[in-house]
Amino acid sequence: TIYLTMNIFYNDLKAIKDVLYQIRCNIFHGEKIPGDINDDRIVKSANPILDLITKYLVDEQGIK
Repeated sequence: TIYLTMNIFYNDLKAIKDVLYQIRCNIFHGEKIPGDINDDRIVKSANPILDLITKYLVDEQGIK
């Protein structure tokens, strides 16, 4: 049961990482267009996760 739970947790984290990485690639390579309803929604949805990651890196890991 613990293995299954950890495996599901890992798969969820991997999926989140994959989505964030795709958004990053699209932004840096010009495939996300500010003002496009779908692009804005996707990026806006990613912001809370990115905020948590950034806060952790800055506050807990001392990365600036």
